[in-house]
Amino acid sequence: MKKGLSVVIGMLIFLIVLISIITPLAVVIFSRPTVEQQQIIEETPYRNMVEQQQLELCPIVPTQYGGTESLINFIYTYNSTAFFIFNLNETPPIPIIVKYILVFNGEHWLRLGITKHGNIYIAEETQQLSDLYITPSDVNVQYNGNPAIMVQLSVTPYQNSPNYVVAVTQYGNILVAQKP
Repeated sequence: MKKGLSVVIGMLIFLIVLISIITPLAVVIFSRPTVEQQQIIEETPYRNMVEQQQLELCPIVPTQYGGTESLINFIYTYNSTAFFIFNLNETPPIPIIVKYILVFNGEHWLRLGITKHGNIYIAEETQQLSDLYITPSDVNVQYNGNPAIMVQLSVTPYQNSPNYVVAVTQYGNILVAQKP
């Protein structure tokens, strides 16, 4: 009878030791976020900034004609000139920084870096890419009575069409040039 009791006591001691090891191990393993969960947490602020900037570039402001327009318009005027036009003369809540301009020349897309020469912005093929901050303090012309930033393109787009001129922002949002 003592022999049968020692097996039960041994089994209880084994279960206590097993539970005391497995419980903390399970807590550690299952309480740590997965890599995917960590990436989602880390990218959420970035994604919010991208979405906010997209809203700034989408038509949201009611016009006098019943339509809507965005806070900033990007147009190409057929003479190798592009304009970033401020419709409300205010800085967007999320700063818009143009990293480069892409122009399709009929064969391939060219990446044009933006450089400033005095008060003039020039988009040209260069290895040195500098940022163009789209803020009212950088305005260098008026376009139809609205403050604007004029950028001279060193390349004429295919068929001289605005459809082949795009600006890429710091968050990867793409602004396709509109007709004037």
